[in-house]
Amino acid sequence: MKYVICFILGIAFMILILPILQELSELICIMLESAKCVFAKFVAKKNVEIEELNAPEVCTNAIGFEIPSCVEEMYDDEEEEDKLKLKHKIGF
Repeated sequence: MKYVICFILGIAFMILILPILQELSELICIMLESAKCVFAKFVAKKNVEIEELNAPEVCTNAIGFEIPSCVEEMYDDEEEEDKLKLKHKIGF
């Protein structure tokens, strides 16, 4: 009779107590993960601020517009001069 009672108590423990303990352990894990998320958000915000401070300055005349560099203009002039030289060599 003692073994039957232990068997019934074991089944009751597996059916009732183990799922409750499992849910409690999941809740504890979720609370720890949420604490890590708060710290991760803080670190991400600080990283964005650091990146903004390290961003190179762009010389602009107006907000949102960049001044074209002189290098691009230099290349444009060379192409036109090359075309003019080719015209003069051909004789036209």
